[in-house]
Amino acid sequence: MNPTAIKIAGSAEPDARHERRRHPRVGVTFMAVFRTPHGFYGCLVVDLSAGGAKLSFAETPLVSPGEPVTLLIDAFGEFHAEAMWRRGELAGIRFIDPPAKIQAAFHDVLVA
Repeated sequence: MNPTAIKIAGSAEPDARHERRRHPRVGVTFMAVFRTPHGFYGCLVVDLSAGGAKLSFAETPLVSPGEPVTLLIDAFGEFHAEAMWRRGELAGIRFIDPPAKIQAAFHDVLVA
């Protein structure tokens, strides 16, 4: 797996949620494994920050907001998180790991 992220030009339309974010998000493309209490799902990480990520799935994951999850990315490691939302094939997670761990793992990606 290629550990290089593809930064995506532009971003989603600004909204109230965007304004509340503590960490800037970067558009990326990483293949990953999403582990929930109910099973494993392949996914694509489509945006990332030191505080969380948005994921895209081919198969809608069985996960509810508040459940503990783990995101496994071969080139970067394992990251503990909490499911925040799910809409069809998209889901949002909040990292439980400290932002410093996320920033260190994804330093080259999160640096503007």
